[in-house]
Amino acid sequence: MNKVCPGLRFVASYSGGKDSVLAIHRALQSGMTLQALLITYNEDRGRSWFHGIPEDVLAQVSDAIGVPVRLIRTAGADYERNFEQALREERERGAQACVFGDIDIQGHLDWCSARCEAVGMTPCFPLWQENRRALVEEGLRSGFKPQITVVNTKYLDASFVGRPLSFAVLDEMEAAGIDPCGENGEYHSFVADGPIFKHPVRVALEPPMMLDGYAITPIVPRTGPSLEKGCVQVYTGNGKGKTTASMGLMLRAAGAGLKSYFGQFMKKGDMSEIKALRGFLGDFVTVEQYGSGLELSKTDREQDARCARAGYEKAREALLSGRYDLVVLDEINVAAYLHLIEEADILRLIDEKPACTELVLTGRYASEAVRQKAGLVTEMGEIRHYFKDGLPARVGIEK
Repeated sequence: MNKVCPGLRFVASYSGGKDSVLAIHRALQSGMTLQALLITYNEDRGRSWFHGIPEDVLAQVSDAIGVPVRLIRTAGADYERNFEQALREERERGAQACVFGDIDIQGHLDWCSARCEAVGMTPCFPLWQENRRALVEEGLRSGFKPQITVVNTKYLDASFVGRPLSFAVLDEMEAAGIDPCGENGEYHSFVADGPIFKHPVRVALEPPMMLDGYAITPIVPRTGPSLEKGCVQVYTGNGKGKTTASMGLMLRAAGAGLKSYFGQFMKKGDMSEIKALRGFLGDFVTVEQYGSGLELSKTDREQDARCARAGYEKAREALLSGRYDLVVLDEINVAAYLHLIEEADILRLIDEKPACTELVLTGRYASEAVRQKAGLVTEMGEIRHYFKDGLPARVGIEK
């Protein structure tokens, strides 16, 4: 059994997940040359076997890595024969070895080795017999960015689907008694960015669905303009204009063809700005409000907290989905100040933010920890306010 084969030209058995990309990365680092990626494709479902990646996303993977992605179109009964035929054809194109991402299941090693030996290719297993968690951690430290796209709900709660894999998530899995590597099929992931990619694969995650005991968030390609790099902005302070500034940013983003999500904590109601967003920017801005009334109910703190917590989960799903270039969470700093959510919740959003998504956090009382993690902090200070002279809020100006 070979771990790597320096100097050999290889094809890789590619699934789209964290183990296969790490195996490819190690092979490349050893001096092997990548010729193509092989992925088995389920024609009946129009997606790859096991990880459920559609063909148009695989085309983007090919462009991002810079080699062909070869679809082995096969049904279950012909799986073995079709895999060998693809290997045979790649050998004729110059491939000498095939790299696999298997770790320690002997049956997998035996099957993969037999396919290679049948066509005269060398099987390579760069990850074989290494510690499962250590391998996941190596991938994260190397810069790969896996997202959980399929969860077997017999072993893992459906709430994990759609989440980016992180050291904290690995801890949660181990605390739940689950193998953090998912080698036994507890979950599958998709990696859209990392050291083997020339640029990130532009994908979005659709809302989760249940199918035969699996929680699945379908992967779809993102089209149109996008940000090359997203930052974190904080608008805070006791002066007027924090929400107004975020609205201006969404207007600018819409002018560039970018998609925005506006999640408003604390409030609920058809204010003028909400009417404008929905009426004039509806093709570019998605609006959701999380409050229990026009503002805080002030009589039912538990209800306010439930609304804020439910809103936080909606906001987090929007941020992680990849469907939006700009995510504005209005008044989230106030919600944390009042402990309707916690500071740790905001810090988690900052840590999990996709690389090409801009995150804007507004509201008074932004904590020092949140300020330190942001790339831009604007504090709006009040010098004079006509409210103190008795002028009420005016439609079109303050509401």
